[in-house]
Amino acid sequence: MLNAPEPPWFDDWLPEVAVNPQGAVYALWFDWSDAPRVSCGGQSQSYMARSSDGGQSWASLGPVSDTYVNWTFTNSNIIPNQGDYMGLFANPSAVYTAWTDARIGTPDIWTAKLPVGGIQVEIVSLVADTVHVAITWKASGPYPASAEVVRVSGGVSTLFGPTIGTVVFNPSGVASYSDSTVLTSTQYRYALRMVVGASTQVLGERSVITPGPPPIVPPQLTFLGVTPNPSKGSLRVRFTLPDDTKADLRLYDITGRPLRWQEYRGKGIYDLDLAQGLDLKAGLYFLKLDHGSNHLTRRVSYVP
Repeated sequence: MLNAPEPPWFDDWLPEVAVNPQGAVYALWFDWSDAPRVSCGGQSQSYMARSSDGGQSWASLGPVSDTYVNWTFTNSNIIPNQGDYMGLFANPSAVYTAWTDARIGTPDIWTAKLPVGGIQVEIVSLVADTVHVAITWKASGPYPASAEVVRVSGGVSTLFGPTIGTVVFNPSGVASYSDSTVLTSTQYRYALRMVVGASTQVLGERSVITPGPPPIVPPQLTFLGVTPNPSKGSLRVRFTLPDDTKADLRLYDITGRPLRWQEYRGKGIYDLDLAQGLDLKAGLYFLKLDHGSNHLTRRVSYVP
């Protein structure tokens, strides 16, 4: 298995494989395990794993990308798209990765270099139950004698919190940590923070969801705006109200002139055509949703 056990909604896919002259096998793929539950696995990073026995067993090296991509809201003309131009090349000194992500709003090609002689941290094992999470890492290359263990909860966050513990590598480069401060049915992301010379590196990242009954998540205020955007012939506006507080939805033209103002009240999901009955011209429009102290705006391009 290339990665840790995951819930069924994480559809990891599009692997690339390369073998370096030393015989190490590397794999690169889109990994969705960092996505928060509310996105139903809709956000990805590019992960890599290494095998030293010809593919019989694998150890995750964690993400090679440094940001998460929400593909649900990515604009694309299909060429390029998610997975186009995935690539992996290995030579005696480094592994070169290339993948598609949409951190700037559209799918673009990104790359990273992993030096073979540099620090690499494999995730040897990961076990989670209702009361603890146990992780074992193996370091190679010029790694320090010890490392800090950091953790963040909730998914899709690169901002790790304070140190929760310290591990010391044994002569084989192996270190383990058991976290007994976890809650049931909660998503956590772990990593090792190492001081290497004058720099600090975060390696060996992995997300895990502790077992247990799913938590009761209260509805949240969401405002997707118009989907799709640009919109043709209609303005399908989607938003969710978490309570009975009054909400005002307004549509403005490019000059700021109000074209429609509607009031909504009641917890739930709303899906409506805001252009119905209006003679809208092609151009740029703005939406504003006011709910209590929240004021959310979205921009939409409209084509009759």
